[in-house]
Amino acid sequence: MKTFEEIFSEWHKEFPFLTKYSPSTIYQKVGPFLLGLRIDKPWEEEYRLFLEIMPLWLTERKMFGSVFFSDELYNKKGLQDIIDYRHHDYYFKEVLEDANRQYGLVLAPEIPLNDLIKYIEEGSRRRSCESTRRLFGSHKARGIMVFELELAIAVYLNKKEMFDDIWKDINDESSKWDAEYFKSYLEFSIDEWKESMHSKFDNRDKFMETVEWNYQRPRVARLNTAQITRVDEYTKYVPKLSWCEKLRSFFSK
Repeated sequence: MKTFEEIFSEWHKEFPFLTKYSPSTIYQKVGPFLLGLRIDKPWEEEYRLFLEIMPLWLTERKMFGSVFFSDELYNKKGLQDIIDYRHHDYYFKEVLEDANRQYGLVLAPEIPLNDLIKYIEEGSRRRSCESTRRLFGSHKARGIMVFELELAIAVYLNKKEMFDDIWKDINDESSKWDAEYFKSYLEFSIDEWKESMHSKFDNRDKFMETVEWNYQRPRVARLNTAQITRVDEYTKYVPKLSWCEKLRSFFSK
């Protein structure tokens, strides 16, 4: 039976552009955040995979290292990929295919902007739950952390068109949120959240200074840097509707 360290090493060999960040994570710098894999040990002699995004624009010292986005790996049947150490060699190829299918848009040294946004949008829908549906009116709605990630990307790339698109979506979608439940669940109001987004992202010079400062942290500085490419080809992401949603939309007209 292989050890966790040997299993971790095999995953690292499959994604050599990622760099070891901790005993269980391999990351790379992607614009205003770190992105990579966590090989997680939920129980003894079993592991599972997550793709994680860690922000680099937060100014609060105690917030550095917090994970904003965590996308657990699922197989083709929609079940968790939890692998016993004893069966790692047998299932590794299959689980690697699952990882490339689910994370392939962004696990690369060059990531097209539209692919990055598509992954974040689709990943957020995989992570949705009942509280998301009640907060934002739909289990497929974007959460506030997804909006914050997208604003950070737009500001980092100095992409005004994208920045304006996101704020339009924020204003449109937030008008449908349950304001009372939002405040009771998150302990701040919708307007307070919007104001915090303006505070973080309206001043690009301050934002970039914070990101660059965090780039100099020793553990971050030694990571490889992925390039966000094809920025000029940006188009607003529009999710595909299922046939049920298309039917519902047709009869609601």
